[in-house]
Amino acid sequence: MERGYIKTQYGQMHYLTEGSGEALILLHQTLRSSQVFTGAMPTLAKKYRVIAIDLPGFGNSDRFDGEISMTDHARNIQQCIDGLGIDRFSIGGIHTGGAIGAEIAIDWPHRVAALILIGFPYIRDETERADMRRQLGLRLHEGGLLVPEAVADGSYLSSLWHWSMNKLWWGLDGKIHEDLAKEELHFIESYVHDAIRGRDGMMQTHTALIKYDPDARLPLVKAPTLVIAETSVHQREILRRAEMVAKLVEGSKVVSIPGTDINLFYFKCREVTDAIMQFLANPKG
Repeated sequence: MERGYIKTQYGQMHYLTEGSGEALILLHQTLRSSQVFTGAMPTLAKKYRVIAIDLPGFGNSDRFDGEISMTDHARNIQQCIDGLGIDRFSIGGIHTGGAIGAEIAIDWPHRVAALILIGFPYIRDETERADMRRQLGLRLHEGGLLVPEAVADGSYLSSLWHWSMNKLWWGLDGKIHEDLAKEELHFIESYVHDAIRGRDGMMQTHTALIKYDPDARLPLVKAPTLVIAETSVHQREILRRAEMVAKLVEGSKVVSIPGTDINLFYFKCREVTDAIMQFLANPKG
């Protein structure tokens, strides 16, 4: 697995890459980074040239100032793809990454061979958008544990650690245990690292996602599309609407993997990787 940077109008974008052959672009969810795909990349790289890109403001990519839209995010990734010399490719994304992938598929129908939407954030109406804006404001500005600001005594790191532990319990179906294995501690640590690095990019990207209208945009997707459902009861409802998403994309397929949530590339890596490989082997079938 190699690392690199591509310069776009938004700054230097960091990426991980492995393998050769047809290109597969992977885009992470808000507040995470390309690291979420490292478990799946060796398997996917047996057949594809896999590129996982850090979105601006996350991972090791440059942050951006001011507002950014899903269209801006898509344009940034398009510049990365051109910078890598890639013509035709497949693209997949988790949550926000899926919305960005959909926008690229809409704008580049002649270049996107297949689209993969994982836990696509389907916001149904203005009532839900208003509620999400309210929740986001509370978390960011009224002392919520989601990415607290740094303080002199370092207590914010403890808050981030416990918040990240809650993410771990989702994959374990909420079964909390005291003795964490070394790999589980590393998993929590990766959340803390990504949260600290992505703090400044979170507000802009979540705001862009809340404004995004899937009912207007997804019917414009023409690429063969796989919708991977996140089914865990611990996952937010807007991320468990795979059937609704699939109805908006003509001819799309839905794969439901039991017990999946935002951490599916950690807890269900083999299952989700198999689903992606099977789909890409015959996306129009």
